[in-house]
Amino acid sequence: MQPTGSFKDRGASLLMTVARLARAHDIVEDSSGNAGAAMAAYAASAGVPCTIYTPEYTPDGKLVQIKHYGARVIKVAGTRQDANSAAVASAHGSFYA
Repeated sequence: MQPTGSFKDRGASLLMTVARLARAHDIVEDSSGNAGAAMAAYAASAGVPCTIYTPEYTPDGKLVQIKHYGARVIKVAGTRQDANSAAVASAHGSFYA
């Protein structure tokens, strides 16, 4: 029942429902792994472009999974908070998940 293998699928499913109701044309999220993979999967399922900002130390396996779903990955130097700040700063006109 968790297609990406993470409990974060439940939240991503709900966020994608809200994004679609808001008529989002693209999704921006920051993540260090599982949430990004889940959001990328559900965005792909909905046909909505998705960009995930990750800290540079995010494991390669998670980056591969996120990219597998077609999301654009942007690595950010620094901490998880730095990735969050970069995502928020870039989200003008996008649905920030």
